[in-house]
Amino acid sequence: MSRRSKLLIAALFLVLLGIPIGYVLYGWNIPDPLRFQMVAHKTEPEVSVPVTMHHMQIEVRNTSSVPVYLASGVLFRDKANAAMYNPWTSLEPPDSLTGLTLDFNGIREPIYIPAHGTWRGRARGRRPNADAVDLSQLTIRYQYASPPRLAILHRYWSACLYLSDSIKQRFVVEFYQRATAPVELSAAQGSVNNAKAP
Repeated sequence: MSRRSKLLIAALFLVLLGIPIGYVLYGWNIPDPLRFQMVAHKTEPEVSVPVTMHHMQIEVRNTSSVPVYLASGVLFRDKANAAMYNPWTSLEPPDSLTGLTLDFNGIREPIYIPAHGTWRGRARGRRPNADAVDLSQLTIRYQYASPPRLAILHRYWSACLYLSDSIKQRFVVEFYQRATAPVELSAAQGSVNNAKAP
């Protein structure tokens, strides 16, 4: 084989190798890709105690050109509570009774949100009747991953099945990214902001 042919094969190999590497690097770090908007809110007083249940419907919009897997979303009444990690409630699928995602053998399956796509979830939280709920102050802290991150995370989980606890403790890996965002109000919800529970 001539030297020129070897160089062409090597160049082709490098190009083919660079495609998956470039894909991983492009989608590895996506800063703060999700936006949250409350599209519905209603209250339901509880009869036995002076507490009101707040039912919220929240739309999640992916602003990036890369799909995002939403692993968790914790709602706080304001930024101060978010900073102290004093949660109010959490985001969950509309038909779920157990939270945002279900666990299967300890592995959490996140929600897939396509590039520039949306997903709609709900949140339910109790507050004493005397408390005013300022919807404009709601803040969410969430965990998410891009497809390359999640693929490597799944491989890491698979490898952990065959590793001893002592080895796993040496390799504590955080594949999910974290971000904090305000929960914006839709035009309809803005008119009922600061509503006091009945």
